[in-house]
Amino acid sequence: MRKLKPSPAMIVAIVALVFATTGGAYAATRFINGSSIKNGTISAAKLSRAAKQSLEGDRGARGAAGAAGADGVAGPAGQTGAKGDTGAQGERGAQGEQGARGAMGEQGPAGALGETGDPGEPGQALIANRITPPNDAILGIHVLPVQVVASNAGDRPNDTDDTELVSATIAEPGQYIVQGVAQFIDVTEDTQGIAYGVTRLFVGGQEAGEQWTSDIPDDGDNLAQASGTTVIDVTDPNTVVSVRAVVRSDAEDNADGGMNAGANLVVTKLDAAP
Repeated sequence: MRKLKPSPAMIVAIVALVFATTGGAYAATRFINGSSIKNGTISAAKLSRAAKQSLEGDRGARGAAGAAGADGVAGPAGQTGAKGDTGAQGERGAQGEQGARGAMGEQGPAGALGETGDPGEPGQALIANRITPPNDAILGIHVLPVQVVASNAGDRPNDTDDTELVSATIAEPGQYIVQGVAQFIDVTEDTQGIAYGVTRLFVGGQEAGEQWTSDIPDDGDNLAQASGTTVIDVTDPNTVVSVRAVVRSDAEDNADGGMNAGANLVVTKLDAAP
């Protein structure tokens, strides 16, 4: 540090100060000089501003920065700010992979029993399913020989003249559906002219329906067929339902026993309980 050198102004200031503090009598009797002042007896407060300024030297170089102090205690958290405006919606990201299937949950309790529904429509009950027996003489085909009558006969054969192909007995009165298919074949292969197969349905001895085939082939291999469905009302118990057949032809040589026919008969009851 640089040593301070007192200026004349400073000396005068010090003398004036001493004079003021010791009184005029002392000053008049004795001259005060630097040797009269005891070291360390004059405080800075006793000096004038000019004296103090004269004691100041030039500002020294700035010292190095001191070490950083320790972090202070964190202050209390501030209040939550107001909610900001909603930002614009971002672009939709790519769909992630499907996750693994979770375990099956436990079965829930059974639901309450529902109300009984309205009665359904009447059902159908199978009563009979009949077919003409096989004919071993004709490779086991389900046919029987039938008679041949003139195609222009005035009176049709009755239920005793026709050949019965199949029949069934209906035990109870009621309404029934009767279905059947009949087939005719000429096994002699020498049919002359045109021959038609005719089937008739009888219910309790009364005719209830009739079906005609096309011309019966004369090659001995192919068949002529006729089919039909009808609804009948049965009033008496144990009523017999039958299918009977005859061939109508305008050639006399067709009556040589080569004409055969067979049929199936299906009977179902309409008013059966569902």
